[in-house]
Amino acid sequence: MRKSFFFDDLQKNLYQLMLSVRIRKYQNNFNFRFMKHVTMIFLLGMIFFSCQKDELPVLVCGVEDPVEDLDWLNEQIRELEGSDFGAFQYFTQAKSGNQDIFILKNCCSNCNSVFPIYDCQGNELGSVGNSRFPMSAISDEKVIWKSSNSLCNV
Repeated sequence: MRKSFFFDDLQKNLYQLMLSVRIRKYQNNFNFRFMKHVTMIFLLGMIFFSCQKDELPVLVCGVEDPVEDLDWLNEQIRELEGSDFGAFQYFTQAKSGNQDIFILKNCCSNCNSVFPIYDCQGNELGSVGNSRFPMSAISDEKVIWKSSNSLCNV
């Protein structure tokens, strides 16, 4: 009887050992497959998000930097930088229909100002708010220059 008890115990231990080996093998296989999928998703995500089209520079009046490349605008900016009133002045670029325009604005709270509008050649087209350029006709406006000692919060 003792022999059978010993063999039963041995058989039970061997069975548990074999079962634990199978479980570990299954767990290792599961972990490997899981990590393989996680790695694949990570790599695909990196490839997907790292690809981007080369964006073309936005051209205004045929140039990338109108402040530097348009002579008339550069000249007006140099004049404003040298004046006492230049700290209140700034230029914006905008669109009116399909036309690129430049607006000379100021932030002087005591001034009753009219903001002139210029085309790409520096010709004055009118002013903001007149019949040709109502506020609703001006879009995509952004500041392209303000004085180095500007007092404007734009």
